Amino acid sequence: MSIIKYIKSNVLFILSVILLIIVVVNPDAKAFLIKGLMKTGLYSPDMKEKQPEVARGVEGPGVVAASVLFKSPAGETVDLSKLRGKVVFLNFWATWCPPCIAEMPSVNKLYEKLKGNKDFVFLMVDVDANYQRSKKFMDKHKYSLPVYTPLSDIPKDLLTGAIPTTVIFDKNGKTVFRHEGAADYSTPEVIKFMQELSR
Repeated sequence: MSIIKYIKSNVLFILSVILLIIVVVNPDAKAFLIKGLMKTGLYSPDMKEKQPEVARGVEGPGVVAASVLFKSPAGETVDLSKLRGKVVFLNFWATWCPPCIAEMPSVNKLYEKLKGNKDFVFLMVDVDANYQRSKKFMDKHKYSLPVYTPLSDIPKDLLTGAIPTTVIFDKNGKTVFRHEGAADYSTPEVIKFMQELSR
């Protein structure tokens, strides 16, 4: 069998292998694939899933240490324990992470929907602590999300090492949602969940 006949008879297989290689090697291609799967509803987060009892600003077993600090672009320090009375959407991410890249449009849509409400705080924490690279990423994609960098150790109750990780705290500082991996945060279910927390 000649090479041309082999290629003609196996075109679909060869294209599939090439596509697989591109997706494995290129983070943007992997993110594009995950974004496509998000549109099917495959990455819809379960907002009713029981969450572990973790509270910010409270000492004791199974709770976040009193102070978890983040730095804003303006150089201000934000202490997670001082955000009681606010609903906090905390997302750990990195510019090189395909699932992070894939979920970012949905996080930005959620932020745009809620940013006018003073009861919400969004903390998009770049785990690489490279604000310049994060800002460049946000500018390139025209996202308006506020980027922070960590100023203190992140407790394992918040971040085990997997990114993206999203944690939502209610106004009392209790964890009401925690998810590792990409998710679509622009769904009506998520928006309703967040709005109910602000009441």
